[in-house]
Parts: sequence; structure tokens; C-alpha cells
Amino acid sequence: AAAWDLLIAAADTLFSIPVDSSDRLGHYVDRGEISLADIHHIIESGTWTPPWMSQDLAGVSMTVTLSMSRFGSLFVRHRTAWKPRAPLDTVPTRAYSGIVVDARGNLPVHGEYVDDRIAPCLFPRVWSEDMDTLYERNMIDPAVAKRRGIVVYASVPEDHAVVETVGADPLRITARGLYGQNRTDPLVSRQDYLKIMANPENRALLAAGKIAILCDTDRLSGIPLGPVKDDAYYFVFNRVKRALQAQPVAKMDFSDAWE
Repeated sequence: AAAWDLLIAAADTLFSIPVDSSDRLGHYVDRGEISLADIHHIIESGTWTPPWMSQDLAGVSMTVTLSMSRFGSLFVRHRTAWKPRAPLDTVPTRAYSGIVVDARGNLPVHGEYVDDRIAPCLFPRVWSEDMDTLYERNMIDPAVAKRRGIVVYASVPEDHAVVETVGADPLRITARGLYGQNRTDPLVSRQDYLKIMANPENRALLAAGKIAILCDTDRLSGIPLGPVKDDAYYFVFNRVKRALQAQPVAKMDFSDAWE
């Protein structure tokens, strides 16, 4: 019952988790591709701290830590990694230990006359400037994707998680732009695309998930809680509200206010 209560209380935040360039978790719930029971199981398996009283004894608080990789595992449905073919074009290249895409700062958004900053999500896709796919969720070993996700995010290349993932001699790439409604997908130059795709050892890095994306610090730790309340949000909100109200809980209040 506690997990259902938390799901109801935190629905505003949970359903706003960006999954990819166009959808958030709430969209998948609304379409029936992810069930509320799936999310309930993740909440139950989270780390729950003992509750504590406020100093004025007016309220009780507790902390629940949820694994983002567990949310990501709901979307990993392939059994083997898709192996991309070598391109016809080639460039001088060599084998690297991993790939670091530096997407910090403002970048032009593909197809729009604006600049924006990259936002982390569960399943970013990396594109060339010609919109050829360099990396996406089906290219990685599913066991790796379920265990830790398909990329590592950090604000600096010296971050321990980055070094642990990409090794001591990674290919360092500067992103040339962004793609997607959620601003999640970096674009890289054709030259950098070919440095990876033209070398079989570098293509193997994709299956191993040896990729890190650098973004601005506030994108990692200072993202405002709660979703952008646009038309798409309220459409999903109303559908999810009806679904939650159908659950057998003793008492339920559902609001789109964030406090």
C-alpha cells in the first residue's frame, strides 16, 4: 500500500521522466506500453529510509531512492544487440577505448531556428549531421542496458563514472547540434561518425555501451521537478488520473500541483 501511495504522491515527477527525444514515462503509461504495476514494483524495490517527524511534529518525512536503470529496463526488449554495417565511406581512424560526446553549452536544434542545451534521458540517440543513426538503444547488449543504462552522463570528462565506462583512451567528440522535442539527442560531425563506424573495434564499443555524454552541471542536478504543463501534459495527466483512480486504495487525492 505504501508503494501505491508514493506512486500517487509522486506521479507528477515520475511520469515526467524523459524516456527519449519525444516521449516521457507518462506517455508510455497512457498508451499501455508500460503498466502502473511495473512502476509499482520499481518503487517497492527502492531504498526506503525510516520515517522521521518534523521538529514541530506537524508532519512525517521519509526518503525513497529509485534506480533510473530499473525504469530503463522496462524498455529494453531486444535479446541481441543490432550490429550496424560498415559505411561505404572511410576516414583515417584507429581503435579507441570508448566514446565521449561533449554536448555542453548551447547548441543549434536540428530543424528549428533556435539554440538549446541538451537534456539527459533514459535512451538518447546519437546522430550524424546527415541524420544517420550512430547509436541507439537496440545497438547495446541488453544485459548491459538493463544493468546501467545505455550511456553515462556527467559534467566533466574526469568524472569517475566516465573514466570507468570509456577507459583511458576514448574518442572525444564535440556535438554539433541537438535533435528532438525533449532536446535529448546529440548530433556529431560526419567525420566523427565515420571514425566510429568505419572501424570494427569502434563499432564494438556501441554494443558494450562504452559511451558518455557530457552536459551542463545544472542539467544533471538542477532540473526543476515536475513536467512542462503543455497540452500534451494535460492529455496524459487526465488519462493517468483515471487509471490511478481505478486502483483499490483507501484514499486518493490527485493534483497537478508540485510542492
